[in-house]
Amino acid sequence: MDIHLRQKILQILYEKRSQQSQTFDREDLARFVGKPWREIQPEVAYLEEKSYVVTKSKQIGTRIYHLLNITTQGIDALEKGQLIQKISIFISSPKDVYNERQIALHVIERCNKLRSISNRYFLNPLAYEEIVPAVVGQRPQTTVDSYMMEASKSDIFICILWQRMGTPVTHEETNEQFQSGTEYEFLHAYRSNQKRGKPYILLYRGMKPYLSEIDHEQLSRVQAFFNRFEGEHAELKGFYKTYSSNEEFGEILFHDLDTIIAENFT
Repeated sequence: MDIHLRQKILQILYEKRSQQSQTFDREDLARFVGKPWREIQPEVAYLEEKSYVVTKSKQIGTRIYHLLNITTQGIDALEKGQLIQKISIFISSPKDVYNERQIALHVIERCNKLRSISNRYFLNPLAYEEIVPAVVGQRPQTTVDSYMMEASKSDIFICILWQRMGTPVTHEETNEQFQSGTEYEFLHAYRSNQKRGKPYILLYRGMKPYLSEIDHEQLSRVQAFFNRFEGEHAELKGFYKTYSSNEEFGEILFHDLDTIIAENFT
């Protein structure tokens, strides 16, 4: 299922709805979309099933036309942005979990192909390597903040840590100190979660075998971060999951995303 194609189809029918004197059939739609009819037919069928589009057959001369029109429900869905709900997913981590970041992107893509999700939502991954340009002249975290959605404004926040915490960061406006960009993003997301209930936060700790060269200072910072969740009077509320392999991480994340979306988004 192609969410963007559905949106484009509805938009075209919406714009053509006032041209009653013209015959606008499926071949015309295919021409405006820029794809063969056989490629867009499944999306039109979905829109018909949702009562956003109706098709009527009409014979003019020797030719049979399949006329397409957007319905009142389709107009409402398009104008109110209700056709598909976009769910932004912010991926935060230091550089040592590059493979896990790629896995997270693949898991999100996998989720987008599920009928239970694709019929209602589009999961939009926010990862700096996919979005942020190689801009020189300002601090890396400032660049990330400028080109990506703020972590606190995302719908779902995924944080992954293994054996590195990252490079210290100072907030330019408040001068607040953070152990790394990852901690900066996590705490902003966490504070927003405590204040308004979002983003939903998924936290993972890699328990894979460590690399031969270990930065013990970085590792101790990771441990100190997770210690903040321990005890009856823990500084940070909630819990995290651990994984022992990249394959296990992918399956855990897939299950958690599917569960969060099913239970918290309508």
